[in-house]
Amino acid sequence: MKTVPETATRWVILTGASRGLGLAMAQQLLAPQAPPTRLLTLSRHPNLSLAAGAPHTLTQWASDLSDPAQLDSAAQRLALWLDVAQAAPQQLVLINNAARLASVVPLEHCPPEDLAQTLTVGLHAPMRLTAVVLAQAARWREATGSAGQAVDMRVLNISSGLGRRPMAAQSPYCAVKAGLDLFSRCVALEQAALPHPGQGARIVALAPGVVDTAMQGELRGSDPAHFPDRERFVQLQKQSQLDSPEACAGRILRFLDSPGFGEKVIADIREDGV
Repeated sequence: MKTVPETATRWVILTGASRGLGLAMAQQLLAPQAPPTRLLTLSRHPNLSLAAGAPHTLTQWASDLSDPAQLDSAAQRLALWLDVAQAAPQQLVLINNAARLASVVPLEHCPPEDLAQTLTVGLHAPMRLTAVVLAQAARWREATGSAGQAVDMRVLNISSGLGRRPMAAQSPYCAVKAGLDLFSRCVALEQAALPHPGQGARIVALAPGVVDTAMQGELRGSDPAHFPDRERFVQLQKQSQLDSPEACAGRILRFLDSPGFGEKVIADIREDGV
């Protein structure tokens, strides 16, 4: 078991790490062969297997980011967690992975609370948490001055192909992912406009492809009377066209670590991965 001190040179903040793709990324970030990493996860429920495997490198916060009150509390707690650090890391990474699928029905049948939770966890939470880490990065820049070593800051928003093409019965999820893409482009412009080149954060909205997660199961199990694309998702599984969370996580993390990360703000792992 590797022991990583509080001064680990890479800090990673990962949302939605208790299962699926998020869990696979967390496991690989904590693997013995991975670079020394201090990992903070925000999920509805801590994952006991993660805690057992990496007690010295991992902090888990139980937080339901679809709840505005819990999101507000998590954002404030994150700001404090970053602010009390004795020294800035060499690299700070935020992976906005948490998401939820709204009811697979036409919009007029979507319960209001379902709609609100999908928008909060999928778009409000990434924007709020990104704002927190950008503000901390600005404080670190002020502390070191223009001649200081900038923190290598990277924000990875897990987007979707459904943010780039419409699908009936999924307007909340599609809108969230489209918003994630555009928000990423706006932040990239802001960071590029900072007065000292190279000191801004790099941000990417990445579509991970079709991954065998619980979300895929929800789509396959939906009512075809409401979801005309259901058969497409059924066939993806039957034809073994779904990527495993572990394989996809590996590609995402290699992409995240690549020197060209951020050169293309809107990316797809199937086209831009390494």
